[in-house]
Amino acid sequence: INPAYGDWWVPSAVPNGRVTSITPVGVDVIVGGDFGPLDGVPTSSRLARLSPGDDGVWSVSDDGVWSGLGSDGSGASAIKNNGLLTGSINKTVQSVVSTQNGSLLVGGSFRLASTTTDQDILVEFNGTTWRSVLQSTEKEVVTSLTRGSINGVETVVVSVCRQPNDSNSFEFGRVISIVGETVATVGSFNGCVRDVAIVGDAIVVAGWFDSRVVEGVETTTLRNLA
Repeated sequence: INPAYGDWWVPSAVPNGRVTSITPVGVDVIVGGDFGPLDGVPTSSRLARLSPGDDGVWSVSDDGVWSGLGSDGSGASAIKNNGLLTGSINKTVQSVVSTQNGSLLVGGSFRLASTTTDQDILVEFNGTTWRSVLQSTEKEVVTSLTRGSINGVETVVVSVCRQPNDSNSFEFGRVISIVGETVATVGSFNGCVRDVAIVGDAIVVAGWFDSRVVEGVETTTLRNLA
């Protein structure tokens, strides 16, 4: 919705499944979720870019233009080549965030290599190729991503949940920070971490849990927010 017009706008082609994440990149909108190809673009399954028309300015009369982001969504070419992903997102995209260098971080739980039990739960797309940033063998899924400055350093914060086999509950969660090429777990929780935010120089965590462990020290006075 644009407050200047006071009305809701709908693009000419709409996703045929769930949309779980949107993030702005310039005047474009990156859309992630669990949906099929948009507007006849085969590479737009589960992850797509919505751009304004030729003038590059959004208006209520603009139908929008969908384009793919290197993912065919089918999983048919789900193999790795020297550690680089082929770009086949075969499960729901849970969260997307743009980085300082202009690439996209895409979170979820993707089985992108049929020859391994690892799940690629966080991948990076630089506009041309995909790279695996974080893998897991623990049936984990990235639930949210956020980017900001902590103590003057550009930081991406990731929330993760682990779901046991054949269960609808989550038994474990953790929060991960990414600074440059350094990936580190900054806290573990006894339930799902559903969302994270950077507020000032602090990380705020939400989900369903009542304890956390940071650097070996357990805090048990929490209740779903830390």
